[in-house]
This record gives sequence, C-alpha cells and structure tokens, in this order.
Amino acid sequence: MLAGRMKRKHFLLLASLGGVLLVGGLLAAGAAGGLFLASSEPKKVTSQSPTPSPAFQPAVPQAETPVEAPAFSGPSERPVDKDVMQWAGKSLGSDKLKDVTKGRAYKVNLYQDSGKSTMNRAKLDLNRNDKWEEKWTFDGPNITRQVAPADDENYTETYIWNGSAWAKQ
Repeated sequence: MLAGRMKRKHFLLLASLGGVLLVGGLLAAGAAGGLFLASSEPKKVTSQSPTPSPAFQPAVPQAETPVEAPAFSGPSERPVDKDVMQWAGKSLGSDKLKDVTKGRAYKVNLYQDSGKSTMNRAKLDLNRNDKWEEKWTFDGPNITRQVAPADDENYTETYIWNGSAWAKQ
C-alpha cells in the first residue's frame, strides 16, 4: 500500500499534479525575476538613474480615427491645459467622463457627442466651485477655448490654439 490507504492511481495523479505545479511556478518565478537569464558579467550598480536611449519612444494609445493631436508647448502652457490636451483625438468609450483630474485643484469633465469618434468637448472648473470657467471645443486640429472671466458661466472671451499658445479672438 502506497501512502497508507491511498490507491496507487490517486497517488500518481497527485504526485504528477504537484510536479506540474512546481515546474510551472519555477518557470513563472524565473520569467518574472530574471532567474533564468544567462549572463557571464555581473550587473554594475550605479547611483545615477538610467538614461533612455535616443530611440526610446513610450507607447501612446492610438485614436480610432486618426486626428492630429495639437502640438502643445509654449509660454502660456498651464498644467490644466496639458491635462485636457492629452485627451485630444482619443475615444472616451462613453458620452461623458466626469472629473478626470481627481485630486487636483481643478475639475475637468470630458464629452464625446453622438456621431463623434473622439472627445470633442471639455468643461473646466478651475477652482472646484461647481461653476464652469472654461468650455473647450475640439474640431479636428482646431481647438477653441471659451472663458467666463467672472466665474459666472457667462463665456465672454474666446481663444484659439495656434499650435504654441492661446490667441485671443
């Protein structure tokens, strides 16, 4: 009798299962931790952070319909502008995303109107007082920003993004 009262076929089944799990676990641990990487030279540890090669390009998700994202770097660049511009040309997957800037001093809601394949509007509450100070409209590469300077949702100023800064209309 093997293993007390256990039948031989059950014992072999459990032993085989344990072996498969053991080998699978070792392979997974090796792949995750670099356990099976063959290297004749030890890695050098330096106190400086690694510098990416010039060819390094981070992966950026592509929009359903290719829309040229606006170039965004200039003297009038605000953190809120960057946060909104990163959504240009991207599909929201729904008609509205609320407060995509949680934890920041400002609130941004994004909209994708029916018939549009990407985000086409944004509303900004720069002081989180539940009144929108800015409304943005995205029409392909053209971006319009309407501003309510009195924080009363009365949009009296209009700006157009010219590729490097906001130009007053």
